[in-house]
Amino acid sequence: MPVCWLPLRPESFYAKAGTNLRINSNVTSIDSKARNVVIAGGDTVAYDRLLLATGAEPVRLPILGADRPHVHTLRSFADCRAIIGLVVIGRQTRGRAR
Repeated sequence: MPVCWLPLRPESFYAKAGTNLRINSNVTSIDSKARNVVIAGGDTVAYDRLLLATGAEPVRLPILGADRPHVHTLRSFADCRAIIGLVVIGRQTRGRAR
């Protein structure tokens, strides 16, 4: 599909939305209980919600829980639209998204 069909935004959009966008980062581990990701080099990034985009070919995670209903694989434009329908962008404030 043409790139112009994809709902991509400039990096400034994500910064204004309070989203920590990491491009070309290698993740070495994910701790879903502590809700953080370790990036190659040792940086630890906390998250409320996590979206991993692994590249052009989907990579199914060989980990416990990868088959849960809230884990999605992005392979098509329909998958993209379904994921967008589930995304909530905002900051948590006293238990509510702003």
